[in-house]
Formats: sequence, C-alpha cells, structure tokens
Amino acid sequence: LAPTADPPLVNFNLRRLFQDALKASGNPEAFITVYTDAEACAIGEALARGTAEKEILAFILVTEGVGLGVARGTTPLGSALHSELGMLHVRYSSSDPLRPGKEEHLYAKSLGEMASNKAMRERRAAILNKSGNSDGSLPSDQVGEIFNLRSYYLAQACLACTVILAPHKIVIGADIDEGNFAADRANRFFREFMREREKKNQPVFDFEELND
Repeated sequence: LAPTADPPLVNFNLRRLFQDALKASGNPEAFITVYTDAEACAIGEALARGTAEKEILAFILVTEGVGLGVARGTTPLGSALHSELGMLHVRYSSSDPLRPGKEEHLYAKSLGEMASNKAMRERRAAILNKSGNSDGSLPSDQVGEIFNLRSYYLAQACLACTVILAPHKIVIGADIDEGNFAADRANRFFREFMREREKKNQPVFDFEELND
C-alpha cells in the first residue's frame, strides 16, 4: 500500500482548521461544527424524514464499529463528549460462534465487538472453518444466520435507546446489509424483547406511537 499523501489529522483541531480557512477566503462570519459520523447521519435522517421539533430520533450506525447519533428535531443532542453505544455489553446468543468461551469473562465482549463488520467477517470465517468448504462459499441459510445474529445485538441496542431516550424514531444504518433487512430483522427481535417485558408485567411503554 502506498503511504498517505498527508499525515493523519489526529492532533489537529478540525473545526478551527476549517473555520480559519473559510475566514481567510473572505467569509469572516463562518462558523464550523464538526460532528461524528453517527451524529451527521442523525441530522441527515431527521431532515429527510421531516422530524418534528420536539421529536427525538436515534441513529444507530453500524460499520467497522457501532455508533449512536441523537437529534431532537434536526438539532443534534450532544455535549463535549459523544455517545459510545458500541461499548454497551450485550446478552449473547447461544448459537453465536463469537460468544465468550469458558476461559473468558461472561461479559467479555461489547455491542461493537459483536455487531460490527469485523464481527460479521469473523463469524463467516468461523463457520467456514467448521464446515470445511474449500471454495469459501456458505449456504444461504448460514449467511442469513450471520445477519440474524447481528440483528439480535442491534435489537438490544434499540431497547437500550428506547428505555433511556424514549425516542420517536430509531434508524439503523449499516454499510453491509444483505437485502436491506437490518432494520426489519432487528425490529423482529426488538418486538420479542418487548413482548417478554409484557409477560412479566413490566411493559416498557404503552402508547400508540410505539406501534409505528
């Protein structure tokens, strides 16, 4: 791989860099705010969906990690820090090849480690290694199971968002999503979690908007 043309921007204040550049170009009133990728997605979705001023939208971004962006109306809800939803610890599926082994702590892995693109690749490699398929292919049902496992963990992220933020909308954005089913699959597991709460007489919410 060729070296990058410019050094990494780790130690730079990006907001100040852009703002100074705009001022130097003759726009002294320019003001720049730098958002995380998940925050930017939340703003974009809120604009696209016409989110009302008092409504809260949560955007769960699933790529090489898992991030959370939150907006009220089209204004991001943030502070000097930003949400790290990917650090949330999750309940594992017994069928998941990535679940902790006996030598690991029960809560050894986070949402990010179980739902990221890396986790998808690791599951595929584990299944291939077990099946011994020399051509590197997987049956469609096994591919579907890999996506279902990710959705099981994303549903837990949705539940966490629901009980903490009570958002009006939760949007899942994944850059690897076979058939564009990430939200549908996660919603299925989410509904199962909600039904279990109702069986235990501990419903999370009971209002008409929840059905939407």
